[in-house]
Amino acid sequence: MKNYLLLIIFVFASGSLFSQNVSRVGPYEVTVYQGKIIDITLVDDPAVYYKIKPKIDTVVRVVHDTLPPIIKYVEKVEKKEPLRESWAVNAGFSSPGFSSKRIDNHWNVSPGFDLQLGASYRKPLGNSGLTLDIGLSLELIKKEMKFNSYRETLFDLVDKDNDPYEGNFTYLNVQEKTTLLFVGIPIMFEVGNPAYNRVSLCGSFGLRPAFAVYNKFSSSGKYDLSGRYNDWSVLLYDIPELGFVTNQAFDGSSNEIKPSMKLTGKASFGVMIPLASYDNYKTNKNMVKIALFGEYGKIFTKKGDPDYPDASYYIGQNNLLSDPVSVACVGLEIGLVFGNKH
Repeated sequence: MKNYLLLIIFVFASGSLFSQNVSRVGPYEVTVYQGKIIDITLVDDPAVYYKIKPKIDTVVRVVHDTLPPIIKYVEKVEKKEPLRESWAVNAGFSSPGFSSKRIDNHWNVSPGFDLQLGASYRKPLGNSGLTLDIGLSLELIKKEMKFNSYRETLFDLVDKDNDPYEGNFTYLNVQEKTTLLFVGIPIMFEVGNPAYNRVSLCGSFGLRPAFAVYNKFSSSGKYDLSGRYNDWSVLLYDIPELGFVTNQAFDGSSNEIKPSMKLTGKASFGVMIPLASYDNYKTNKNMVKIALFGEYGKIFTKKGDPDYPDASYYIGQNNLLSDPVSVACVGLEIGLVFGNKH
């Protein structure tokens, strides 16, 4: 096949300098007169060209200096069918990591999960190689953490009679569960030039602002609090009227810490896989996107009013969201891209 194509092109090159010639190049008939292309006619399905493209590339390298006008045109023909305006739906899954000033080595933090669902409109930005991807997203986060026991002493506390004392805290079997739901407007830029008719690499970067629409917090555990009054050298305990309790159960209260907004930066890298064959990509412009992504940012909260603000842990207040709160994750994203049929 290689020798056959070489023969056609060499004969075409030598004869076309002196007379009008019509020759076949890929799926086209090319008319040359006095060394110049004067007409190009499509005579076959371009899919034929793409199927034999590797062989034509070999010929192009061999005869590049022999027939520049034809080679330039062949190089133009072989370019991929670009992805134009499109719509996309996607789903991403990861295990988020939280960091706040009250999450330390005492806590046993479960992996939890972060599920992201979205739909977006995609618009190429001219010939820049960038595609604007903007839409709506729904993000569900679930996280759980617990510890068995912890003791600490707080100074300069004041009781109900405004007398100062030292508070001795003991926390037992503390567990917290947090569920967060955000609605977002992700603004992403895709890098690359994916095509309908071949597998393409792609990357993306951008911002994901989101707003909390649902928050569920539950806590369980017990604590003891005793008070030492140094002025009188006495230790008070098990006096609920003064706030000194033993094995006191606690739960989430109305002044717990709640999220208001989540702002993260996101980057991804993956592949776009066409769902069409070479023969029907003109009518089927849908693609599958598979990518790994990383995300990092902040969760902004509405601060609660904890009973003991200097304590290492808030009692029934949601320690996971103790300001400042950072969140990071690495996950997998799968999406469908629906290309417009131009």
